[in-house]
Amino acid sequence: MKKSVIIFVLAFVMFAGIGLVSVAQAQDGKFVAVEIAGTKFWLGGGDVDLRSGLRTAGALIFKVTNKLDADHGFAIDAMKVKQVVKPGEEVTISVPMGDLDQALAVYKFYCHLHPGHIGGTLVVVK
Repeated sequence: MKKSVIIFVLAFVMFAGIGLVSVAQAQDGKFVAVEIAGTKFWLGGGDVDLRSGLRTAGALIFKVTNKLDADHGFAIDAMKVKQVVKPGEEVTISVPMGDLDQALAVYKFYCHLHPGHIGGTLVVVK
């Protein structure tokens, strides 16, 4: 009896671990609003490879976290993204593939609430 319980527990832990890996891999990008030396900006960007088998089919998934003490905006116009992120909040943004401007490879992200804050770019490899 003990042996079957141990096997069940190990199988459950392995299955749960695989699920956690799948969730982590489903994230296409992570962005964090920070302030360094008096300048506020979004950290993140980089590359998203649409050819990768590790990404979520049908949509891009972004985790967006606001580490600052006021609301901040996160926008990517060419992906139809415009989100207000509360202080200390992390939101998940799902962008359907149909919302991507297919003519672009480089997408600009920025704070739509504070034009003076620094944004960045995200490169989508198709």
